[in-house]
Amino acid sequence: MTPSAGAPFADAKGKARFSAKAGERKLQIETGNIPAGTVATISGGSVVGTATATALDAVRLHLNSALGPSVPTSVAGNAVVLTTAAGAVIVNGSF
Repeated sequence: MTPSAGAPFADAKGKARFSAKAGERKLQIETGNIPAGTVATISGGSVVGTATATALDAVRLHLNSALGPSVPTSVAGNAVVLTTAAGAVIVNGSF
């Protein structure tokens, strides 16, 4: 995932992974180079989570359906967008 033109954090970068097997789905989204304390909303068609950047300038969201959180059944073709609390796009990409 990369920042779009005019993004508030031009050096931000990220990656997203999805896996599914019988009885378990995992969605992992990680970004870096985002100032600590920044609140990011992660969406892929609908909001899947909110996380706050750590002191290491990173946002991490790890969802696992076997542990209870709601995880999409499929992400093929979906966009992944991280936005600030104010709605500015931090990074985006697609599966």
